[in-house]
Amino acid sequence: MRRDLVTLARRYLPAGAARRLYEWRRSLRRWRFRLRQLVGGRRVAADDCRLVLARLGVGRGDVVMVHSALSRLGEVEGGAEKLLDVLLEAVGSEGTLLMPAFPTIGGMAAHLAAHPCFDAARDPSRMGQLTERLRLHPRARRSLHPTHSVVAVGPRAEYLTDGHERCVSPFGPESPFQKLLNLDGKILCLGVEIAYISSLHLPEEMIRNFSVKVYLDRPAQARVVDRHGREHTVTTLVHDPAVAATRIEKNPRLLAELRRILRERGILREERLGTGLASLLGARALEEGLEELAATGLTIYSVRGGA
Repeated sequence: MRRDLVTLARRYLPAGAARRLYEWRRSLRRWRFRLRQLVGGRRVAADDCRLVLARLGVGRGDVVMVHSALSRLGEVEGGAEKLLDVLLEAVGSEGTLLMPAFPTIGGMAAHLAAHPCFDAARDPSRMGQLTERLRLHPRARRSLHPTHSVVAVGPRAEYLTDGHERCVSPFGPESPFQKLLNLDGKILCLGVEIAYISSLHLPEEMIRNFSVKVYLDRPAQARVVDRHGREHTVTTLVHDPAVAATRIEKNPRLLAELRRILRERGILREERLGTGLASLLGARALEEGLEELAATGLTIYSVRGGA
């Protein structure tokens, strides 16, 4: 209920008020994290992270998309900076690490209305402190999509991020999300629910006549500034806010069913890490599984039989 109220506030409040609401929520999360520490939150050492990554199957040469919520893991030794070092060490110099680096506050439509220009070199990631650390890495490459930008470091970074601005939608064929499939990549969740995996949207692109109309009829245009200071105009389809409000992250029953199915099929592997979970999925296995489920009536917008 509280999340729904915040979603409505973001949709209807002026951009300045929505930004203040976002910063207030971030401050509240920080205080909650500090409170958990005071009452006995678990400390997560770098070696704990290394062990869990190895158990899950993250190894040298892997291409890994990471979604994260570090505050849900407890007190991470060395913070985001140390954890990033551990992740880069795990995939090695021949592997590539990528993360969502969305600049958005609220939904696509509201963000584009308030922020018609995206500067890939300057605009921070709003997807957590770990993603911002990767964005600031000296070898980082960031895709040019105005709302669903992705940042990557490694030998495949240029390939993964190039051409995102040419996609008709955030998850089109030249997006990092579809390219992750081409590279047989992996998806790692650290402290964050699988409901927030961006690649859950891929069936909407890859299934002809997908059962849910997820985008508004009229695409939006935005100005995008690349790392060399050159400006581009990007046209993108925009998620319908009313449909987005029904997605899996707002539907505990749907999330529970999807998690159960993915576990049973061996697509989802999980390990305890601190006070939270670390989860690993193969990007291709996840996509194929989601397409099969969509054929039975289960999507990230619906549970079979209604609801």
